[in-house]
Amino acid sequence: MLLGLVMIFLTTNDREFCDSVKRLMFSNPFSAERLQRERELLGDRFDEHDTAWQGRGDTSKPRANVLAIGQLICQHAQSLRAKLREHESGNICGEDRQRYQRLILSWLFLSFEERFFTPIVERPDEESAANQKRYAAIWVDFLREGSSWLPPQVIEKPVVDILSRWFALCFQVRRAFHHVFRRLTGYSKPMDELRQAIWESIFTHDMERYDQLFHDQMRVFSTLILGETGTGKELAAEAIARSAYIPFDPISMTFRADFYESFLPVNISAMPDSLVESELFGHAEGAFTDAKKKRTGIFGQCSEWGSVFLDEIGELNTDLQVKLLRVLQNREFRPVGDDRPQRFKGRLIAATNADIVRAVQEEKFREDLLYRLCSDTIRMPSFRDQIRDSPEELLRAVTWVLRDGLRWPEAELSESARKITSQLNETLGLQHEWRGNFRELEQHVRSAVLHEVVKPFIAPKRMSTRDWIDDLRDGSLSNAELLKHYHSLVLRKFEGNKTAAAKALGINKQTLKC
Repeated sequence: MLLGLVMIFLTTNDREFCDSVKRLMFSNPFSAERLQRERELLGDRFDEHDTAWQGRGDTSKPRANVLAIGQLICQHAQSLRAKLREHESGNICGEDRQRYQRLILSWLFLSFEERFFTPIVERPDEESAANQKRYAAIWVDFLREGSSWLPPQVIEKPVVDILSRWFALCFQVRRAFHHVFRRLTGYSKPMDELRQAIWESIFTHDMERYDQLFHDQMRVFSTLILGETGTGKELAAEAIARSAYIPFDPISMTFRADFYESFLPVNISAMPDSLVESELFGHAEGAFTDAKKKRTGIFGQCSEWGSVFLDEIGELNTDLQVKLLRVLQNREFRPVGDDRPQRFKGRLIAATNADIVRAVQEEKFREDLLYRLCSDTIRMPSFRDQIRDSPEELLRAVTWVLRDGLRWPEAELSESARKITSQLNETLGLQHEWRGNFRELEQHVRSAVLHEVVKPFIAPKRMSTRDWIDDLRDGSLSNAELLKHYHSLVLRKFEGNKTAAAKALGINKQTLKC
């Protein structure tokens, strides 16, 4: 082949395969689209029961479909690399170079994801420099492996520049998956939808465009998290903050920041108004009576890869709302007692359990500030919504509290969780409102551990079986109420198992009224 001629590198089938892999790897892992992409890629090899990321199936084992996809990608990549070696002097068109690079990026991610996982969950207690050494060791192998797949004819930049970007992106995706999937407990439909929403807050709905344009610009998007007390708003904020893109420096072999230090939370309601301004913006020496030395506020501490989390933002007084609005508009703030403006470099995440629209209507919260916050709004599902969608969630949640919160012995975990779940259903009833959400559940489980039985602090309000049967005799129940109470009775008999209850009733699980 003559130098300068463009070689036909990828066949039509190769292009279709590479495009399918790209669509798969850039799809939201918690979406129905992801499963459809896996199905398209694997064909007859797709395992219909392997849907663990969507809350159905065993989440403790590697997914069979993902393993099969890795094998397919490896086979195609090896075939294309062999073809490149046969035509080392050939020029390849830009679109085919891009396709091949995306294929290799996918393969490298699948090859190294477990090694990335270790420093995320087993971070040393020492200073962050100890963890950076782990990344350096992984980077050396990543660079060696990646270079073997990227000969000169398929790249337009130095291979180190390309691979250091990929290294940072792969680590980000692995971090994000851990914080969104493992740290947020629950596998009901509302939790599936929450995970999808948080993933989009990190990567947008178009991950390829994110990679090309937005990976280092997400600070321009503020996030507002709404939800009742105890629904995990701070966990959601932490997942977004600790999943941000952080560049990797191939020369020093370190990341530019420690993702553990990128989450800077402030609870507005936990401080008096007199201290909130200093906490947020800092103060100059002598700015007020107790300001004996200069203090850097949370906005000043935040790096360009970090996020400030303002919890209970609805409690912020109107004067500080004006100052926060200026931060969002101009990315500038002034410490108390200092006229020199400083730059806010990071991302803002805010949360509230208040009815924020009502607060605006009552002029307790500025409307223009709300509009600066609401482009990315996440609504946390209540615990009762999760259980109503999937009664099995109660057992899963109890198991999580025992295992992760109380370090319950694994040999006793299943039996203990079922016993406590049965007590909760009996004591509180299947229609319990769970006004304290997950925090309420945690305390009930702790109560059962201490006293062997669930002892609710507040007696649950519920209609007993005798009450609704009396209403039935009186003819005062509507058809909908009758179905709801009877179905709840049957569901209680089967300890919250919707499938078993529906089978006993002779109806479809989706039509169960409870």
